[in-house]
Order: sequence, then structure tokens, then C-alpha cells
Amino acid sequence: MLNELRSPTAFALDGQSMIDAEEAIDASGGQVVGVMHSHPTSEAAPSPRDVRDAQRYDPTGNFVHVIVSMQGFAPVIRGFRYTGPNGAVVEFDLVVADPT
Repeated sequence: MLNELRSPTAFALDGQSMIDAEEAIDASGGQVVGVMHSHPTSEAAPSPRDVRDAQRYDPTGNFVHVIVSMQGFAPVIRGFRYTGPNGAVVEFDLVVADPT
């Protein structure tokens, strides 16, 4: 998706890109179950902005939010759920598997 902010340090979904992606997923019979973004220079932990965005775009806490940190030698991948408007963040174990 396009970065509406066009910034190397902050990201906001472009509204039309989001609608186009959702329409393509619906047309294919797919379902959005989560979202992923990277933290190129910080740890794989939700920032205050991540929590605010999750409360805005996922107010019921339905999505898996995956954060990939590129801060160190190898990527670190962590998964979270944001449980509603109180801002509670729950981490859970992710298993990355090769489907072959």
C-alpha cells in the first residue's frame, strides 16, 4: 500500500489503496485476518502511534498485528492484538512456517 505521508520515518495508509486492496481481497473470496508493518530502526514492539492506529482501524481487536523489526542482524517478528478502546496490548507467539 502507498504511504500517504511519503516519509521514511512514519507511515499512514493511503485511503484509496486500502479500499482497492479490500475490494480485491473480497473479489477473490479472501479475508483480511491481520496487518503487518516494519520498524526499520526500532524494536518489534508497538509504538504509541501503532496503538492509536489500531484503535482507529481495528477498534474491536479482530486483527493480528505483526511487527517486523529490521533493527538488528536478523529480522525479529512479533504478533500482537489490541483489545479495544482501553488500549490493552496482548502479545502472542507467532510461528513462521514454510508451507512447502
